Amino acid sequence: MKDAFGQLENTFIDAHTHIGGVSYTNMLLGGYPYSQSVNELLKEMNTNGISHAITTPFPVFYGHRKEVLVDEALAQVLLQYEKSPYCFANRMMLEEIKIFGERRFFPFVLMALNKDLEKQIEYISKLSEKYKIYGVKLYTVYDNVCLSEMINSHIFTQFLKRYKYPIMIHSSFDGAGDANDIVKFAEAYPEININIAHMARFKKKSLKEIKKLSNVYLDFSPFLMLCEFMKNIKKDDGNGLFCDLNYGDPFDVLCYITEEFPQKIMYGSDAPFYTVFEYSDMKSKEETRFVYKDTVKLLYKLPENIRERVVSKNVIDFLFGKK
Repeated sequence: MKDAFGQLENTFIDAHTHIGGVSYTNMLLGGYPYSQSVNELLKEMNTNGISHAITTPFPVFYGHRKEVLVDEALAQVLLQYEKSPYCFANRMMLEEIKIFGERRFFPFVLMALNKDLEKQIEYISKLSEKYKIYGVKLYTVYDNVCLSEMINSHIFTQFLKRYKYPIMIHSSFDGAGDANDIVKFAEAYPEININIAHMARFKKKSLKEIKKLSNVYLDFSPFLMLCEFMKNIKKDDGNGLFCDLNYGDPFDVLCYITEEFPQKIMYGSDAPFYTVFEYSDMKSKEETRFVYKDTVKLLYKLPENIRERVVSKNVIDFLFGKK
């Protein structure tokens, strides 16, 4: 596979990272992370042998932290100056990549499905005349709009097909980011590739359907944190909604998912969201710490042919289609 980058085989690609934009909620409340620059991410990539990365801006202020009124107030101020949702963050990301790392990144622009869709498409189309864009990132759980609701949205689906943009979508345990809903859109549009990020939250029913769909991929970002979450969630899984895995042994989980979904699994770090500090109730601070290199080390324990699929072949197929 060749692109503006040149030859892409045998590369080591991180399929899920963030640069550009600012999480105002985290910044104002002392949470982390609140931003990341291209150069900061490049430092991590270079240290850990990562050749390329799919990246997208931080979810700026269309956030799920509804109890933080200052965030909503700030959003209203910023909206007075934005031509469409995420236009500042998308432009910042693309310009920064162009200056500092154009041959290292596959940028995906953010879109909000709950506001000014036509304006967003018009603005992204203009951006595409100046910058190379590789796909679209969605936070449907923040928009409170299910992806299945877009099945009959001609303007949205034609936009994706016109530019041949794949979708990366943030999955959630329930609500509008539920993988069971995302699968419905994937079934309706087999020509549009979709990465259901965060391993579709290991939901049994979703993963069973995903196996049948050649256009659906899965990144397992942020892997160690995700395993930690699942270890706790599985304890209370009385209805058997989630895969019954030994989440206390991340390498065992990695071996299972790469064997079970050999042509779908993609490595993603979710950088810098592998370390998170946040206030859950404005008083108690929750903290989860991991580092970039820990998951990379696990990947090198995999057989070379499997690792090559996870960090290169599957990601290239997701970006450009199977050849």
